[in-house]
Amino acid sequence: MGELRCQQRIFVGWLSRPAQIHRTDQQIRQRRFADVHRLHQLRFRFGPQERSGTHWQLHSRHQRAALRLHAPALHPGGSLLPQRRQLAGRQRAELRRRQLPCALRRLGILRRRGLPVLKLIMTTGVFMKHITRNTLGATLALLSPALWAATAPVTPVTPKVMLVAMFAPEAQNWIDRLHLTKEIQVPGLAAEYPAIRCNAQDVCLMVTGMGQTNAAASTLALALSPQFDLRKTYFIVAGIAGINPHHGTLGTTAWAHYLVEFGTQWEIDSRDVPKDWPTGYLGINTKGPNEKPPLDYKTEVFELNPKLQAKAFALSQKVTLSESKESAAWRVKYPYAPANQPPQVTQCDTLAGNTWFSGTRLSERAEVWTKLLTDGKGVYCTTQQEDNSTYEALLRASKAGKVDVNRLAVVRAGSDFDRPYPGYSEVDNLLKYADQGAFVPALENLYRTGNPLVQAIVGDWKNWEKGVPQ
Repeated sequence: MGELRCQQRIFVGWLSRPAQIHRTDQQIRQRRFADVHRLHQLRFRFGPQERSGTHWQLHSRHQRAALRLHAPALHPGGSLLPQRRQLAGRQRAELRRRQLPCALRRLGILRRRGLPVLKLIMTTGVFMKHITRNTLGATLALLSPALWAATAPVTPVTPKVMLVAMFAPEAQNWIDRLHLTKEIQVPGLAAEYPAIRCNAQDVCLMVTGMGQTNAAASTLALALSPQFDLRKTYFIVAGIAGINPHHGTLGTTAWAHYLVEFGTQWEIDSRDVPKDWPTGYLGINTKGPNEKPPLDYKTEVFELNPKLQAKAFALSQKVTLSESKESAAWRVKYPYAPANQPPQVTQCDTLAGNTWFSGTRLSERAEVWTKLLTDGKGVYCTTQQEDNSTYEALLRASKAGKVDVNRLAVVRAGSDFDRPYPGYSEVDNLLKYADQGAFVPALENLYRTGNPLVQAIVGDWKNWEKGVPQ
C-alpha cells in the first residue's frame, strides 16, 4: 500500500505531471500577511508556465477574487510576485525532502522486480537533481548497500555429494530421508525440475529429466553454474534400469565400471540382413556385427574410476536389499541363477540408449556390443538411457576445471528383466513390464546401496576431500 501511495503522490512528478503544493495558514502568516484572513484556505499549484517562474495560477475564482481584494495591503503596487517567488523556493525544498524517502523506496521496488543495476542508477538519476546538500550524504549512504547487494558476488554452494536422478520417483527417497529441503534455482535445468535440493550436510540432488538430451543439458547447466563450486564434489548417478538375468535379478543394484553407448550403431532391418548375421546392428564403418568400430564419436564407451567403484561396492555389498511379493514370485520363473535368487549388490556394466529395447536377441546383441567396445573386459548387466550423456557433460566440465570426472560413480537397480523367461512372450515382456513388480523395490534399493557411500564421504570429508581414500 505504501508503494502505491508513493507512486501516486511523489512519482507523478517524475512523469512531468503538475505537482500539488499546499500552503498552510502558518506559512502565509510568516510572510507578514497578518491582515489576510480570507486567504487562510488559499492554495497554489504549479502549472506548465509556473515552473518557469513567470507567474502563479490560483485554484479557483474565489481565491483569485480574495487576492484582488487584499492585493494593495499585501504589497506596494498590489503585486504578490516577490512573496510568491520566495515561497516557491521553500516549497521546492520541502518537496525534495518529501520525495527522498519515496525515491529510495522506489529503488527497492525496482530491485525486487529484477531490474539491472545500470537501470537503477539511471532511474535514481531522475530524482538526484532534487536532492539538496543536506540530504545528499544520507542518500548515498542508503543507496550504497542497495547497489552493493545487487552487484556483490554470490558465495557458491560447495556440495560434498551431488546425487543425480533422472525423474521424480528416483529422487523421492533421497529427499525424504536426507532432508533435502533447501532449493536452489539453477538456469538451464529441466523445466520440470528447475532446482537443486540440498541439506545442511552439503549433500545435494539434481533431477535431470529423462533421456539423453535432458541428462546432458541439465548436467552441463549445473556444472557451469556460478552458483556452485563442484571441483571437489562426488557425483553419484542412481537410477533404475533393465536387468540382464544372467548377471542379476529384480531389485539387484550394480556399480558400473564401463558406460557403453548402445545407440551409436548402424542398423538394418533384421528381415533384410544376411542369414549368418544374428542381428541387424553393426558398428559404424564396419563390415559386420562382430567387428569393433573405430570410436569416431568419442562417446561410445567410458571407463569410470575403478578405485571409486571398488570403494562404493565395498561399502554397500553387505546391504540387505528389498523385494516385493510380485517380484519374488516373478524371478523364480527363471530356471537359472542369479535371476531366480534374491537381489544383491554387484559390479557389472551399464548400457545407454534412448531406445528402450526388450527381447532375447536384442539383449544378446547388448552383451556382444559391450564386449566389443571394452575389448572383452566389460560385462553388460543393466540398460538405461542417460549415463553416457551425463558422463560426457561432466567430462567437458572437468576439462574446463569445473568438476573432477574421476569423482563420478554410477549405480543402477533392476526394475524389470531385459528378456523373458523361457516360454513367455517377447512382446509381453515389454508391454507388461510393470507386472514384474520391481519398480518400488528398485527405488528403495538405490537408496540402500548408495547411502553408505554418501555417509562415508560426508562423515570422513577430511580424507575424501583429497580424493578416494585407500
